[in-house]
Amino acid sequence: MRRFLLVAVLAIALPSVVMAGTGKKKKKRMVAPKPTQTEAAEIRTHMNNLRGRGRGKGLEKMMESLRALGDYGGKAEMALPNLQRLLGSRRANIQSSALDTIGKIAVESPKALSVLVKLATKHKKIDVRMVALDAIASVGKNADLAAPSIAKILKEKDKGLRKAAMRTLAKIGLGKAKGVDKLLRKALEEDDLDIKIEASITLISLGFKDASLVKLLDEVLADDKKIDADRQRAAEALGLFGEAAVGSVDTLARILGETITESYNPALPYGSARKVQKDKLRKACVISLGQIGPKAKAAIPALEAAQGESPLAADVRKALSLIKGQS
Repeated sequence: MRRFLLVAVLAIALPSVVMAGTGKKKKKRMVAPKPTQTEAAEIRTHMNNLRGRGRGKGLEKMMESLRALGDYGGKAEMALPNLQRLLGSRRANIQSSALDTIGKIAVESPKALSVLVKLATKHKKIDVRMVALDAIASVGKNADLAAPSIAKILKEKDKGLRKAAMRTLAKIGLGKAKGVDKLLRKALEEDDLDIKIEASITLISLGFKDASLVKLLDEVLADDKKIDADRQRAAEALGLFGEAAVGSVDTLARILGETITESYNPALPYGSARKVQKDKLRKACVISLGQIGPKAKAAIPALEAAQGESPLAADVRKALSLIKGQS
């Protein structure tokens, strides 16, 4: 009798367990964290500082409070109305700092994210829309709810805005947006090379790996007239192809040998920033060679030559391990 009851219970319970295991997990809804009483009081003080004229000590206080509110993240959601008012400021530094603060809050706040989406899609000024898109991109995957609205920007005329929308989609994902891959493939047919590059990188980042894009990305990477930030993104995209990007191994290895050590002078304008960006480009090449794996053996000498450099050492070791099949 006990055995019969046990079988009956299992017959009822097991299907529900199996179904629970095979069902898709629902994405956890983003909810802004609540500040403590002390934090709330501090946030209100900073909100009051935003009411100043934006001159002299008042401006200094305002900027300090903007930075502080951003550090609170989603806990500073209550400050959104005050921050939105600053977006109408005539001073570009106040406007951009307010946008930056909203972006930091939006990482944990759906309300702040909706403010950014409205700015990105509705604002009259193109530069404000582009900054808002960059802020949304910094939120990452939590901002995928904004994807359908941002996807509509791909149909607009302004090329800079469309490129910013592509970069944002590459960072946040598609969410419930539909037909984005078709819009991006259509962009590949345009004459503008920068649009083609951006569209190809976005397609790959979103998981649409068309092998024909490898050649285009390789050309971007090999072009030393292009800024290193663009070349870095091309290198990162090539790595997503894995061994299918074997045709780019020589280019990746050659660029790994690019340094500005000889001409680097910290006294020159932007000298330090140039060196940092060059190291980022080289690091992207190292990581991509590792992602290509054993088929990137031709790059071993270039990798071994760079393994003594502190900014690259750990990534070089990992790439060599992957290429030599030691991991």
